[in-house]
Amino acid sequence: MSRARNLGNLGNENLISGDTANLRVGINSTLPTTKLDVDGNITATAFFGDGSNLEGVASAGLGTALSDDGAGSVIYFTNTTLGIGSTVVVDPPSTTKIAYTQYSDISLDENVDFIVEDGDDFVPDVLGLSTEGISELTGIGGRIRAGSFTDKAGTGAPKLTFGAEVPVGVAVTGAGGINVAGFATAGGFVGNLTGNTSGTAGGLTGTPDITVRNITGVAATFTGVLTYEDVTNVDSIGLVTARSGIQFGAAGVGGTIRANGDTTLAGVVTATKFKGDGSELTGVVSGIELFQAGSSVGTSLTAVNFASGATLTTGSSGFSTVTIAAGITTTAGTASGIVTTLLLNSAQDHKLTATGVCTVTVSGGSEGDSHTLRIINSSTATVGFSTYFLFPSGSAPALPTADGAISLVSFTVNRVGAAGTQLLAGVAGNFS
Repeated sequence: MSRARNLGNLGNENLISGDTANLRVGINSTLPTTKLDVDGNITATAFFGDGSNLEGVASAGLGTALSDDGAGSVIYFTNTTLGIGSTVVVDPPSTTKIAYTQYSDISLDENVDFIVEDGDDFVPDVLGLSTEGISELTGIGGRIRAGSFTDKAGTGAPKLTFGAEVPVGVAVTGAGGINVAGFATAGGFVGNLTGNTSGTAGGLTGTPDITVRNITGVAATFTGVLTYEDVTNVDSIGLVTARSGIQFGAAGVGGTIRANGDTTLAGVVTATKFKGDGSELTGVVSGIELFQAGSSVGTSLTAVNFASGATLTTGSSGFSTVTIAAGITTTAGTASGIVTTLLLNSAQDHKLTATGVCTVTVSGGSEGDSHTLRIINSSTATVGFSTYFLFPSGSAPALPTADGAISLVSFTVNRVGAAGTQLLAGVAGNFS
């Protein structure tokens, strides 16, 4: 084809057309909509100018030049937000593991995923030019899917500027922990709560099992059983109320105090004083218990009055029973030509059967004691008295000597001891 013919083809309106009204040129387009509207590919050794609106162009450059020439041609800018309208998979070639962009914000359209392949990293704002916070975007947005998230340095956790929202039905899981310097607020906690806690807790509800060391509070209400294990002391400044009673030992083996006040104790109760009705106590005499021949005759007496002439000593601790012998004790003896001694501590009545010449003396006795001596002659008997006996006449009376004669000597102990015994005596004789 000749060169002239080629030049003639340029006049074909289907190949090149012009819109003189709007100053537009179309190549392979009869209705150009831009200054240069090409329906096809444009091939050039280089392109200059703003290419930010080009689609399908990937660039790792510094951004877009401010102008086509002059100083502006070497000054660049990058839009703040990279909009993504369809799902993108970040999967750099095997020669590297890192993909990046100079955009500081990434905006995903609804139902769009941004996926980072396993083992790869994606770094936004690689130039570190962002100086402001995240710009507010509209719409619901899409998802970023990756195996892990780190901070920019890759050595720590990412910063969630506005926190994290966990949808209903899912949870934050993992084998690690959650460290929060501020407050952690939740609708509920499930599982064990361990570690050191501090501060004030309010509105705790539910049925968890809680193990703590010390509990300090103003009041506590328990609807179930409060069990103490290995409690050494219970120190209460105010009242301790046990509505159903108190048990001592396992299952009350040591005793029980019931809610109505009834108390049963298995051991010994020691007190400085007891008050109240003790009539139903066993082993306790409420008054003075009197015995006759070893049998109790009652405990209703509260005092015993001994008539004049009885000698009593002050009671002391350690005495539980005082026994008083019934009646007068009598001793009997035989004297035949000897000195006969009456043992005053053994009896109050003394019987002496006398034969021959006899002398009567005494041993023991207590001041004020009264005694009687009955002398019965067996054949002829002459009875005399020691100097302990004092008679009204100043000398011993002459007792009858005939066989079968009976004499009665009554005397009271006036004095005993080192000064000598004195017996004030009187005689009634010649009973037959």
